[in-house]
Amino acid sequence: GAAGWTCQNAKAPSNEVCNNIDDNCNGAVDDGVPGVGQMCGSDTGACVAGTNQCVNGVLDCVGDVGPVAETCNGVDDDCDGAVDDNIPGTGVPCGNNTPPCQAGVTACVGGSVICQGAVLPQAESCDNVDNDCDGQIDEGLLADAPAQNGCWNLPGNCCSHDGFNWCPPAGGTCSGIGGLSSPCALGSLVCSAGAWSCQNANPPSAEVCDGIDNN
Repeated sequence: GAAGWTCQNAKAPSNEVCNNIDDNCNGAVDDGVPGVGQMCGSDTGACVAGTNQCVNGVLDCVGDVGPVAETCNGVDDDCDGAVDDNIPGTGVPCGNNTPPCQAGVTACVGGSVICQGAVLPQAESCDNVDNDCDGQIDEGLLADAPAQNGCWNLPGNCCSHDGFNWCPPAGGTCSGIGGLSSPCALGSLVCSAGAWSCQNANPPSAEVCDGIDNN
């Protein structure tokens, strides 16, 4: 063919994209990239939307706060439109199943994981019921009482005797022996068959001629 100059391997201008190249050959790199400046991400729940920006040849959503794993906190952490859904560890049996307690199921309620539907242990009381659900009935009720005998007959009152001060459980209080002397003696407060009773007491009685201080 005829001799002459030819232009080989030329690259024609193209649409600008975010790649750190002046694709449209106008002297500006990454200018007018489609989508830049538009909102990106989500404003649902805890998420915050950002704006698309072309940064060093990479199209990025700048300023957004994305979803995280859902936790029980009253917030839509994973930004799916539902608060506290699909929390790990919920729907699992929980609690004590020893009567009168009843087991429940873990659930996220009000931003806290609770044992929903459970009947929980209570403080033990003298009622022939295993209130604390440990398999024993009416145990440990007088564990903190002074190490001495005493009848308890005024429900709800605290008492003092021989330097001891104590508030008894529901169902009894104490009366001191005062000036009584042997053989008179107070009994011991005992929880029996779900009720308090004073056992082994030897109260004053009418004086008789027997060589004993009956009264």
